[in-house]
Order: sequence, then C-alpha cells, then structure tokens
Amino acid sequence: MAKNTMGHFPMQFFYERHYFKENIDTLIVFPYGPGVFCELGDLATAKYICEKMLVVIDSPFEGQANYINDGVVKAAKTYHATIHYVDYNDFEAVKKVCNDFVELRASFARLDVLYAR
Repeated sequence: MAKNTMGHFPMQFFYERHYFKENIDTLIVFPYGPGVFCELGDLATAKYICEKMLVVIDSPFEGQANYINDGVVKAAKTYHATIHYVDYNDFEAVKKVCNDFVELRASFARLDVLYAR
C-alpha cells in the first residue's frame, strides 16, 4: 500500500467501515474481480457489516477451492453474512435473491422502529 504525502498509510478503509456502520442498512456485494475480492476480504472481518451483507457469487464458482470460498466466504459466514451462489446470467434469479434480502432487512428495520430499538 502506498504512503500518502505525509508518509502515512491512507485511512480510507477505516472511514469506509465507519460509514457502513453508521449509514448503510443493507450491503450487496458481487465479487467478480480482484478489487472486489480485496474489498470483500476486508468487509468479511467486520461483524457489524457482515450482519447486513449479502454476497452473491456466480454459481460456476460454488464448491471450488479458491480464495473467495476458502477464506472470505467462511469468514463472512462466521459473522452472519448471507451467501448465495446464483448464475449471473440469470438476471431474474439474481434480482430475486437481492430483493428477498432487501425485504428481509427492511423487515428488521421496521421491527426496530416498532420496538424503539
């Protein structure tokens, strides 16, 4: 990681995590590239993010030994992230998984309001 002009490592990951904690009710991640793999690896270590995170992985990768399945998915599941393997080419299936998750999260939010949590 490159240092900034002051000789320090950037703090954007910490700001991003704080933003997710304070401002995001639902997070949907589609891991399909090195940048997202790294980002997901970071997010999977935070329980307060995983609890509201859906990870939609392209179904051809289900059951394969790889970085995502053997590391990130296991970590995210430990912290209660929701993981689904769906064929990215089947738009309706992807949309259904996402809509179902968003509706579940909305239900939790309505209960929190109802019980003043």
